[in-house]
Amino acid sequence: MSVVPISKFDWLPTVFPFGWARSLDRVAEMVQTLAAKSPTGKVTLIGRSSGGIMMRLFLADRPFEGRHYRDPEAGLGRRDCPRIGDDELR
Repeated sequence: MSVVPISKFDWLPTVFPFGWARSLDRVAEMVQTLAAKSPTGKVTLIGRSSGGIMMRLFLADRPFEGRHYRDPEAGLGRRDCPRIGDDELR
């Protein structure tokens, strides 16, 4: 398990899109490093609260702030988690 190092001060500029992009660049760097070390080339991303928002931006089909953080042609598994009320939880 690895954690992207993001401090309280790194969260302050996320009131602006460039702040999110700066943190997403760190996530992208970590994902590339971990994928290169993984025997399958796969990485599992977990985020909650603001980290969950960050993961949604990272996995988005459209670019964010002019950047695509993943290959839009890459196959991905589930991109969000079930919520209370989802059929999967019943």
